[in-house]
Amino acid sequence: MNFFSARKLGITAIALAIITPLVGCSKKVEAPTALATPVETAAAPVAAPVVRAQVLPSTDANKSFAEADAALKNNAYDKAAQALLAVQMQKNLSEQQAAEANKRMIGLQRGLADAIARGDASAKAAADLIRQAHMVR
Repeated sequence: MNFFSARKLGITAIALAIITPLVGCSKKVEAPTALATPVETAAAPVAAPVVRAQVLPSTDANKSFAEADAALKNNAYDKAAQALLAVQMQKNLSEQQAAEANKRMIGLQRGLADAIARGDASAKAAADLIRQAHMVR
């Protein structure tokens, strides 16, 4: 083997060593699997039921904001969380209301973090309520 063919072989090996992992790590699209037959579905284990957070619907965002503020003054974190989650669930919010709801939720979550650090069980319950509501979406 002469020098030039050994060099070409070495360059090819290096190129393959670099390209192979890149191609192997690319995102793959899985082909849809066949639909499960009734027998397979009956034999499948039943998943635990999803527990949904109790969020009371509210028609007025400003009213909910006021309720949340009043609840926070009394350290009723669960009521504040319910009021803000009710606002976030509304589909007909203006951009300003949505931004305000987001800002207030972030403020509530910061307050909850401080209260949880102090050992407030109500704050822990409110944080769990918020987490649960966002997992359901």
